[in-house]
Amino acid sequence: MSAKELQELAKTYYTLKKQEIISGWTEEKKIVIDRLEYELVVVELMGFNGYFNIVSDFIMWAKNNGVPVGPGR
Repeated sequence: MSAKELQELAKTYYTLKKQEIISGWTEEKKIVIDRLEYELVVVELMGFNGYFNIVSDFIMWAKNNGVPVGPGR
């Protein structure tokens, strides 16, 4: 699937309410939202949703238990 196809697929995820909210935003904000939706579609299509949830659980546990986390750890 090409990047253009993925961008179009991402726009199909917009609900009517989301479209209504976004319609009043500046073009700069719309570009940011479009990019975010694109990235979320890629993550979903690659099947990484579960992976990110598990990693998030590990990080939250580490932070709550005094284990350093972050870049280079």
